[in-house]
Amino acid sequence: MEIDFSSWISEGASAGRFEIGPYQGAPVGTDRAPGYVLAYVQGGGLDLIRVTGRGSSIIDSRPGPFRLEDKKTHRLEWTRRADGQMTVALDGKEIISAVDRAYNQDFDGLRLVNRGGDYIVKQLKVNGTQ
Repeated sequence: MEIDFSSWISEGASAGRFEIGPYQGAPVGTDRAPGYVLAYVQGGGLDLIRVTGRGSSIIDSRPGPFRLEDKKTHRLEWTRRADGQMTVALDGKEIISAVDRAYNQDFDGLRLVNRGGDYIVKQLKVNGTQ
């Protein structure tokens, strides 16, 4: 998956959180559907999270700070191979490499969640599903 986006924050505003990730099934109540979430906290870092019916856990985390609030477009690339190997690159630089084999079935969709930030998604591309 590739996403080109910009993150904006007004002076004096509190930092927001942008989440993206594939999911299986459907959410139950207010819970997230099972799958993965890549979360960026404005001015902070990135968390790679596994979401299951029993809750969520961080697979890997990079504290940053990744200061993306510079009025420029940034590219986030996230790959996951069939063997569970995942890599995340930001602007061409690999920042996360982790293995998780929790999900072997196809994903049903892709979530984009804005938790209090100002983001502009310029392009989103999913490159294959196997």
